[in-house]
Amino acid sequence: SQKANRVAVFHATGDRVVAYVEIVSPGNKHSDSSIRKFLAKLEEALERGCHLLVIDPHPPTVRDPNGLHARFWTEVVGQPDSPGVTADESLAVMAYRSDVVPTAYFTPFAVGGTLPEMPLFLDPDRYIDVPLEQTYHNAWKSVPARWKHVIEGTA
Repeated sequence: SQKANRVAVFHATGDRVVAYVEIVSPGNKHSDSSIRKFLAKLEEALERGCHLLVIDPHPPTVRDPNGLHARFWTEVVGQPDSPGVTADESLAVMAYRSDVVPTAYFTPFAVGGTLPEMPLFLDPDRYIDVPLEQTYHNAWKSVPARWKHVIEGTA
């Protein structure tokens, strides 16, 4: 079975999805086919008018040497000279606003660095700020000590 890695945000009426929060998994970057499938999923969401907040906590691979955003924005959206991750800031978060012409908000960050606060668009003109660092710390507090040791490699 596949693990969920997407949170859907519904309109207040509950009748349609307005946004997704996507967390990139290692499997999304495992092969070129996996990356293409993941980028097609992002493209399809934008074409349906859904906004996206994508969190990529994994360093780039040979298949996305400048990160997923650079590959998506260049190959799929068709915008050349897209910013990408660097050796110093190899992880990234991206917010995509769906509109006639989509807009990207790209923020790289370093391993061990602070997760940036990012917008999650609800419609092309309105967004909420998502406090990713605070959310991470709040979630980490609820992880049992046994699993914290396993994750940190101190078990």
